Amino acid sequence: MAHPGVGSNGVLVDPSAYFQFIIGRKEGDPANDWVAVLKDLQRRGMHLNPKPGERADASWPFHAISLMVGDNGNGDPRGRIWLPTALATTDNDGNQWFTREVQVIADAPGGAGFIWRWRELGGQAFAPVPGASHDGHGGAGGEVPPPQAPVPGLDSLIRRIEALEAQMKRALQDGSKVAFETDNGHFVCAENGGGSTLNATRSGIGGWETFKLHKQ
Repeated sequence: MAHPGVGSNGVLVDPSAYFQFIIGRKEGDPANDWVAVLKDLQRRGMHLNPKPGERADASWPFHAISLMVGDNGNGDPRGRIWLPTALATTDNDGNQWFTREVQVIADAPGGAGFIWRWRELGGQAFAPVPGASHDGHGGAGGEVPPPQAPVPGLDSLIRRIEALEAQMKRALQDGSKVAFETDNGHFVCAENGGGSTLNATRSGIGGWETFKLHKQ
């Protein structure tokens, strides 16, 4: 039987529901014991603190979710986890992170302690790790291609390129006449109209600087 948040093919589809399952709590439950609960995940083998450039591995248990722990000497949890991503987020130092950061606790209403609260803070979209599973021994559904997040502006750029290509095909037909200009403003010239020297010394376009296109 699939765990909550995991599809029938063994692929993690709802990280929030799955996280609530592995900690035995529900959204909004009191979380005054959150340090002990997250330390128990650490004891059970949850991966800790992914490094820059590190991609989640299918051998990591809990479907390759990672736990954030501090550097206070005790390795105490910090109330946050990381979800794996297929695409990287680059920080101000040029480091690439294949993670999506999630805060899992919040102040209780009225300030009386803490509650469990799922709040995604940033990073690329979550992507299930091919072959990942609850115990880290491989998913029942085998490899699952990670979804490709859309690149902002890419679709618009592709449409503009396709429109430009279509325009060039209409404008440049077999027999079209063109001239070729260098970066410094000179034009290619076939001396004597062809059959002689080819150079790029002309400052204007004349008959010798005009060429005809022929499709091959």
